[in-house]
Amino acid sequence: MNRTRPVILASLTLFLLLAGARGAAAWEFAYGPPFSTDQAFRRVTPVDCPGYGQGYLAVGTLDQGGVNPDVYAVFTNLAGNRNWEFSYDVEGLGLEDEGIAVAQLPNTSAAGGFVILSNTRNGVWRPALTHIRCDGKVVWSQVYPDVIGGFDLAGRDLIRTANGDFAVAGHWFNGANDDAFLMRTDPFGALLWNLTYDLDGEERFNALTEAAPLTGQLIGDLVAVGRFNKINGDMQGLAARVNGLSGAVGPAPQCLSQHGVSTSQEVYNSVVPLLNNQFAGQFAMIGTTTGPGWLDDIWLTRGNPCALAAQSRIGNPLGPTAAIERGFDLKEVGGPVIGPAGGLLAIAGSQAPGAGGPFEATFSLVNTANLLPVAGSGRIFGDHGNLDDVFYSLAQLPATWAQGGFILAGSTQTTLGIADPQDLYLVHYNPPGPTAPLCEKKWSPSGVNLTWPQSALLYSRKAPARYYQTLTPQVDWYTEQPICP
Repeated sequence: MNRTRPVILASLTLFLLLAGARGAAAWEFAYGPPFSTDQAFRRVTPVDCPGYGQGYLAVGTLDQGGVNPDVYAVFTNLAGNRNWEFSYDVEGLGLEDEGIAVAQLPNTSAAGGFVILSNTRNGVWRPALTHIRCDGKVVWSQVYPDVIGGFDLAGRDLIRTANGDFAVAGHWFNGANDDAFLMRTDPFGALLWNLTYDLDGEERFNALTEAAPLTGQLIGDLVAVGRFNKINGDMQGLAARVNGLSGAVGPAPQCLSQHGVSTSQEVYNSVVPLLNNQFAGQFAMIGTTTGPGWLDDIWLTRGNPCALAAQSRIGNPLGPTAAIERGFDLKEVGGPVIGPAGGLLAIAGSQAPGAGGPFEATFSLVNTANLLPVAGSGRIFGDHGNLDDVFYSLAQLPATWAQGGFILAGSTQTTLGIADPQDLYLVHYNPPGPTAPLCEKKWSPSGVNLTWPQSALLYSRKAPARYYQTLTPQVDWYTEQPICP
């Protein structure tokens, strides 16, 4: 049985006017069947579904061992109790499937509900989009049989200027290495365009978002980020801004660019548009950097793909030199804020006190202007022992909801079952917490500003096959388990 735990509010003025500081209870739960390895991945989403009301939807992968993994979706109410919990065998053939991200459809659309991005493997990996209703039942599913892996989905929550379109970022295997990949579909999954971006090496997009339309544009540009592995082994952050109607890279502000330095290794994992305060129109990007003087640290940048305005590297001074920190997702904090004039970013990821782990899930607030951590805002979640816990995505609850704060999603090995290797992990966190006396600890990372260079890139563009098919996934039922008794 789920047990909701009270929040103990502190007196930090900075947090009290966040959309999360309204005294609602916070909680921390794991979901998934016994003997199964489960996780949530991108775009955990606060949702409001007819017949269910307000709640949260997380999508990822369920792997029971001995059979191929399936897409996994958990839809809970505000207290963390499940409305439903389904797995999806995307082609109904018992193939290997992995859930990547989810986008909510407007309630006025046909059948309402959500679209899930997944990858399915039938000899090669191919992306799929699956439309499910608010009750979890499938409306349609489109499989795109190119040698492609999808890593992020932008739907109606982000694609504001073309009602109901979807965009996918990922990579395409060209026979020798990976090329960065983008595609756009109509509201029913029919392909509008798909393109790859081939540089001098191996490229991958891990995340994307939409820019506000410029004067004369009907649809905003797409902004995508990832990583660029050069032939010489150097890896740097890859950022692109392309035409949303065609995928083409035109004149500025459109571009492809690389960020970082040759003495370290960088990758971007997420990107968000900035809408508030003096940085409106810019983007914030998060990832990981590894250098000769540090292992993995969180890497934050702000600006535009062709013109970065600020960069920082964030690590944990409480750990030894070999500490590891990774940034997987970030969101701009909305609502009235007392504190830095430039606003705040919420970031999520993982950290470990040593090079080999174990990892704890992390949350922190960052000053948007200088990209440095806000003192007292950092938290780590998990068993605080020898098990791994990670946050891959987060979202702030809408300002109109009575319950405030953030929903965070990922994976946890901290369960009550001795034979359960890993579960999907959801935490509702209401700064400054805590969620429970033993489930959360303070985390005090420090940051340093960077002046790493950036440069524009030349590329060749290709179009993979424009083919899709319609299939009906199978649906099964699973149960949940609470965490941190």
